Amino acid sequence: MRGLIYYRTNKDDLANVGVLKKCLAQVEAFRNLGIQIDLILLSNKGILLNDQLVHTFAKPLLSKSSSKYWFFFFNLLPNISKHLNFEVYDFIYFRYALAHPTLIRFLAAAKNQNAALKILAEMPTYPYEKEKKSFLDRLSLFMDQHYRKKLSFYLDGITHYGLESEIFGIPTIPISNGIAVHKINISTSQPEAKKLRLIAVANWSYWHGLDRLIKGLKKYYEQKNLETFVTLNIIGHGKAVSQYKDLVQKYDLEEVVRFFPPMTNKQLDDYFDQADLGVGTLGIHRKDIAIDSSLKHREYCARGLPFLLAGKDLDFPDFLFFIKRCVPTDQSIDIYDLINFWKRLKDNENTKGEIREYAEGHLRWEKRMKKIITFIKNN
Repeated sequence: MRGLIYYRTNKDDLANVGVLKKCLAQVEAFRNLGIQIDLILLSNKGILLNDQLVHTFAKPLLSKSSSKYWFFFFNLLPNISKHLNFEVYDFIYFRYALAHPTLIRFLAAAKNQNAALKILAEMPTYPYEKEKKSFLDRLSLFMDQHYRKKLSFYLDGITHYGLESEIFGIPTIPISNGIAVHKINISTSQPEAKKLRLIAVANWSYWHGLDRLIKGLKKYYEQKNLETFVTLNIIGHGKAVSQYKDLVQKYDLEEVVRFFPPMTNKQLDDYFDQADLGVGTLGIHRKDIAIDSSLKHREYCARGLPFLLAGKDLDFPDFLFFIKRCVPTDQSIDIYDLINFWKRLKDNENTKGEIREYAEGHLRWEKRMKKIITFIKNN
């Protein structure tokens, strides 16, 4: 069996490091299961097919102008099509980034060339309307609402992290995010007396809810005679970072909250080796999403770190000892609650190993990709 994976992701943009790791892990998992996979990604220079430059862009992809939107929706897929022979593939798997006219033409051309071809879209968020805030995003959404009505003519399935049995009249394949556990080092951090060190890694948006934690730190440091010094390292870019920085400055928390740009795994190792708790998604309710399948939850778990989250992640049921549950509301996070949670874990020398063992047994991508292969074969 041979497949094509397409992610409209610029591998040269560090802000995409998490999504890129996920894409490459999916490719590896398919190949480990005996599937021949071709991969299309983007770079600053152009379109990459199996890491080879096959089309050069007129200007760098990092451009932030509105012309970037025009390129994505009207020029990118026609240029990709020139370098593909759809007849050699059994399936195409692509990350959904809103419907538009050239996507429909791309899918139609693929099906016309190869009637037996199965086409699957990965829906990273559904519903996704509340993600779209800017003027250009809203215009893109308006176009999507028209053209997504045509998807059912061409898509055979949608992989999805929620509970819906179909989306846009197309059957779903319910999966959750995975992680390449073997490529992530377990944290070597050791507890420090009267100190709790938090780490938060993401491409930050309003639904991550980190403002809840910052407001909790404000309330905590307003108290007298504190026994535990709590710090927070925030790593990554994103639209919400400026808001978080403003809150930190407003609450005079610069000594305990620090910001860092996106990092690769090797760079992240040093920061995870000085962390006690990971910070998961705290505002998923702001998108009206029932199920959360955040990549960062899986990275914390693979590194052997306990972590906090709000909302429901099906890979982390309620009985797990290393999860600190927070209510899915906008109220501030109770820092004393986090400290008490950490105190119950910190003296157990087996904690990191047990968390890592859970990741190895439950979070590998091969388990997810098997479901996709089975769906393709049965349909």
